[in-house]
Amino acid sequence: MEDNLSLFDNDEFFESEEEIRRVTSNFEQFISYLRNNINSIKQYALEALIEFFLNEAQYEKAVRLINILIQINPFSAESYHLKAIALEGILDYEQALMCYDKALSYNPGDVEILIDKGLLLDSIGQYDYAIYTLLEALKIEPDNPTIYFHIASVHAAESEYEEAIEYYQKVLELDEKNVEVLNEIAYCYYNLEDNKLSEYFYRKYLDKKPYNYYSWYFLGRIYYESDKFLKAIEALETCLSIKSDYHQAIFLCGECNYYLGRYYKAIECYEKAISIEKKIQPIILSLQKLIN
Repeated sequence: MEDNLSLFDNDEFFESEEEIRRVTSNFEQFISYLRNNINSIKQYALEALIEFFLNEAQYEKAVRLINILIQINPFSAESYHLKAIALEGILDYEQALMCYDKALSYNPGDVEILIDKGLLLDSIGQYDYAIYTLLEALKIEPDNPTIYFHIASVHAAESEYEEAIEYYQKVLELDEKNVEVLNEIAYCYYNLEDNKLSEYFYRKYLDKKPYNYYSWYFLGRIYYESDKFLKAIEALETCLSIKSDYHQAIFLCGECNYYLGRYYKAIECYEKAISIEKKIQPIILSLQKLIN
């Protein structure tokens, strides 16, 4: 094992994942080796190994390596940033937030750290603090479209759709090639019951990204709710051409056919939807009203 561990000092070691896996197969011995040779460890090499474990979702091992990295450089914002990410991976959110704060104490202007902290706060339901943190990042980089996107997403998650649209629109101003934001704006308008603008943005999005079945489904819902049943069926069939077992779209096709008076086609759709998802009570009720 000692011969293998010595490879850690080789500059070419981290060019091969096979070598990393081989050397770290006995992790406890490897940790012991690092602790005993802490003064000779190359920081970039340890960081590369940490990145490997983070990418492999082996967060507990990453945390233990990061602790050694912090011993080498106890005032590194990046080290505490990495530790926060790893702690998130093992769902230790309280300690992760403490590490984000520690990282920011060493580098309060690091936008990436602020964004990651804001996203964690959002994920654990601390929406106001998430917005506050992301706005702090925006003060530092007021033309960063990524920050606007995340702020918009937090507002959308809180059903604050008008505020979300405002920030999504700012993303488009700064990055007109950002196609995904069109989909988000469309969804916000749908929830605001503005079918006209929702249809407009879904169409713009689908012109660029025609294989998103979920967006075709929502476009179908817009037409269905506007009593445009033929157009709804067309959108829903496009959705199903991409994802044939999407039972919500099949069910909605049944509803459209029902209101068009195509009862046998509606029954066919309902039965197919039930065969995929048997627990959907509305489908069963819709089928019963036709049979009875």
